[in-house]
Amino acid sequence: MTQGSEVLVLTPSRLKSLLLPLVMAAIVFIGICGAMGGPEDDAWVMWVLAGIGLVGFLYFTAKMIPGACYLRLSPEGLVICHMWRLTRYRWSDIAEVGVMKITDGEGTSRKVGLNFGPALANPHGRSKRTLGFETALPDNYGMDFEALADLLNQWRTRHSAA
Repeated sequence: MTQGSEVLVLTPSRLKSLLLPLVMAAIVFIGICGAMGGPEDDAWVMWVLAGIGLVGFLYFTAKMIPGACYLRLSPEGLVICHMWRLTRYRWSDIAEVGVMKITDGEGTSRKVGLNFGPALANPHGRSKRTLGFETALPDNYGMDFEALADLLNQWRTRHSAA
């Protein structure tokens, strides 16, 4: 977390950032060992597993490069940088910030969600109807989801009228 004069930059959790590439490296290792030492008929499955693990390893390693992923809060608004892709929102464009729950076949996960005001709102958006929010942050930046939503709401309240 970096804080300057009225600018706050949040970065993803270092522990999670280190753990995921290690898990992917283990999947690559298991895939290669299985392909080299297992039955020839099943070797292609293990090579596919190793390939998927390699893609995951490269992705999660790239996310650790400084400047690849962050959330920057300023008086003007927030900037979401995910894999060097920037998305900017003015505080006046954001109507609501909260914690969304996503339930799928594997369980429930949470993300910090954003709803927009009339200028950016998508009345036909499926996300809003099914999840309650129009978009979500890609990470929780090492913070508790509720704490991050509260922080964003504080910044939104303080700067949206300005």
